[in-house]
Parts: sequence; structure tokens; C-alpha cells
Amino acid sequence: LADFQDPWTQVDYYQLLHLTPWGDSRHRRMEQEAFQYADHISIVSPTWKSDLERIGARNITVIPWGFDPDDYSELPAPDGNTFSITHTGILGYDRNPPAFFQALKQLCETEPGFRERLVLRIVGQVDRSVREAISEAGLENLTRFAGSVSRLEALRFTASSTVLLLLLNRQPNARGRIPGKLFEYLAVRRPLIVLGPRDSDASRIAAETGAGQAFDYDDAASIRSGLASLFRQFMAGKLQAPINSEIGEFSIDRLTGRVASILDAIQNIAGKDEA
Repeated sequence: LADFQDPWTQVDYYQLLHLTPWGDSRHRRMEQEAFQYADHISIVSPTWKSDLERIGARNITVIPWGFDPDDYSELPAPDGNTFSITHTGILGYDRNPPAFFQALKQLCETEPGFRERLVLRIVGQVDRSVREAISEAGLENLTRFAGSVSRLEALRFTASSTVLLLLLNRQPNARGRIPGKLFEYLAVRRPLIVLGPRDSDASRIAAETGAGQAFDYDDAASIRSGLASLFRQFMAGKLQAPINSEIGEFSIDRLTGRVASILDAIQNIAGKDEA
């Protein structure tokens, strides 16, 4: 079983490696050899599965990242007093969402009670461009930068948030990128806002599980409307309880069972060949 957590020559940073023609050829040849010798291939998203098939891979199963329910059994709930929006993980230049910050600014100016309740929590490393976009939107006093924290502390921030923010990389293969963070967000059953291609695999998961909604990075009007709807639900007391999202297929028990089935099938085929 050849497991691809990311694509190989199709990964978004491949061009940044600045390989020589010989090096590029070598990578592509090794990639094809991996396809040829693997009895089965797994990868984490449907879009990336299709991308691999276009360059010759076969017998591919999608097995995404998931979550361990035991990690989420004793985490804090939102306090119900603040409308907290949380992003955890590295927030680099290619995830900077100026339109999102501008949507927050406009709601602070137009939505009664929004500024008084809003807390934007940024957990992890932050690119300077993101800090500048927050400053330009006038949100400095409403933003809490937690810096780098332990995974447990990050999960505490996640579980205690009113709304969670997932930002996909602004890269050509973003449609197939399903961050492991998405499954942490799903596991705590808080409403999600996904920014990235509307037809991305992450956006589809958010919609199909009932966990949240997706917006294009630069669609400030739709982002503002979605945030206003969530804030009004919050003010009506409807966001305190965990949301009823369908996330069972992403538990590690079920995903491990799928891996085991593939390995059993490979072993059975090998046994028949030996016989």
C-alpha cells in the first residue's frame, strides 16, 4: 500500500524546489515507479485521487485524515458571552483573508452588539501580512494572538469557540487540500466557516456533514451575510449547544477499518498468487 498524504510532483510547493531538469525527471520517474509497484494507493482527497489518475496511478482509495473521539471528551464549551471566532495553526501569507477582516469591520459598524461581543482568536504562527490586514480593518483591540501552544491547548481554544475559521491555501491544488485541522474542527461540533474554492473537497465536507458553510476568499458580501446569520443565532442562544453534524465516517476507528480492509485484500491476492 503506497500512502500519499500529499501529492508528489503535483504538490503545491513542487515548483518552489527549483529542481534541475535532471532532478525533475528523476522525481517523475520515481513517482511512476511507485504507481507501478504499489498493489494499492491511498490518498486523502477525491480531487487529488483524480489528479493522480490523470498521470497514470490506478487502484486508488480515498482515506482522509480523521479524528480520535477520545481526544475530545473533556474539553471546555463556549462561555456564551463572547462571539469568538478562532483560527488555529499556521496563518501564512497564502491564507491571508483581508475580505473576511473587512466583513468583520463592517459588521462592527452596522450590526447591533457585534463589536461588543466579538473576539477574534488567532492561535499559532501569523504572517506579518495577516497582522497588517487585521490592523487595516481596525480589529487590533478585538484580536487575541495566542502564539504557538500545545496541541491540547489548541484543542481547548477550538472547543471553546463560538465559530471556527478554516482557511485553505491560495494555491492551484487547494480544491484537493483537506487540512487535518478540519477534522479537529468537526470533532468539537462548532459551526465552521471555510474560505477557499466553493467546489473544494473541504467545502464539500463542511456542507455534507452540516458543519458549516464555504465562501470564496474575496466574496466579502457573502462572508458578511454568513457571519451576520451566525451572530444572530448566537444572540438568540442557538449556538451554545454542539451542532448536530454527521461526522462518524471520519472517526479513526472507521478509517482504520478501511485501511485494514485494503491490506487484507492485498494479502489475499498475494496468497492466491503464491498458490
